[in-house]
Amino acid sequence: MRLSTSTNIYLRRPGNRFASIEESMKICSRAGYKVMDLNFYDAASFHFEFMSDTWMSWAERIADLSEELGIEFSQAHSSFYNFCDRNTSELDYWETSVRRSVLCAEIIGIPWIVIHAGTAFDADDYRHESFKRNIEYFKRLLDFASAHGVGIAVENLWDLAIRPKRRYTANAEELMEFVDACTDFAGTGIGTCWDFEHADIMGQDQRSGLMLLGNTLKCTHVSDQTGIDNDHILPFCGGIDWAEAVHVLRELNYQGDFTFEMHRYGMNTPEPLMLDALKYSIRVGEYILSL
Repeated sequence: MRLSTSTNIYLRRPGNRFASIEESMKICSRAGYKVMDLNFYDAASFHFEFMSDTWMSWAERIADLSEELGIEFSQAHSSFYNFCDRNTSELDYWETSVRRSVLCAEIIGIPWIVIHAGTAFDADDYRHESFKRNIEYFKRLLDFASAHGVGIAVENLWDLAIRPKRRYTANAEELMEFVDACTDFAGTGIGTCWDFEHADIMGQDQRSGLMLLGNTLKCTHVSDQTGIDNDHILPFCGGIDWAEAVHVLRELNYQGDFTFEMHRYGMNTPEPLMLDALKYSIRVGEYILSL
């Protein structure tokens, strides 16, 4: 299990600037990161070159830069949208971004991409209808991803900010209900991603959730939180028991990486201090992995 970080650790910069994927790779490499997660959702949301006509050459440049810097992308975050919502705006744009996430992962050599399930907020029985619509959507997506040699890992979500509405797969039971059903037609092409912070926000027991996921676990998202307005922060800045988290991952013989996803960390840090902040995040991650 290696320490990794999402490219979004260096995305939101002071002065309302958004750093490029390439900038993030370069400064993270200088700090000492060797393994990373490429966030395609950011690339779609902020209209990076990923969503232009030159997306393929962009992906090839990312692959070349990763080789130059000695960085391995062991996972990525796919772009996503609520495909269960019949009235989703710019549906073509977002569906293109999801498919392009798979194609770019193939070019760059990323084995797993993480994606969110959708929720049928318009249904009285949200769980049954969400399950049905997700199966319909993922049958197509998994066939597409399989044809390009990319695995899909579905992430546990959280719904605290939208209660009393519920978001599908906001607990481990719903996540596994869905992934188990997909395994029937996708085999080893589908897995899960455990987001420790999402589980903490939902008040879930990390051990029981991870044990339920078992060997379907392919990716992790690691961050801490003190509330929905202060999430995706550095471990030990919240209340998660990281020693227990690592212990359970080892107990499961988890074969993936321990991947920071903490875009709020450093977002207000002045540029002259950011390299030191990234180096410190590595010290924190290495300490957790030593527990």
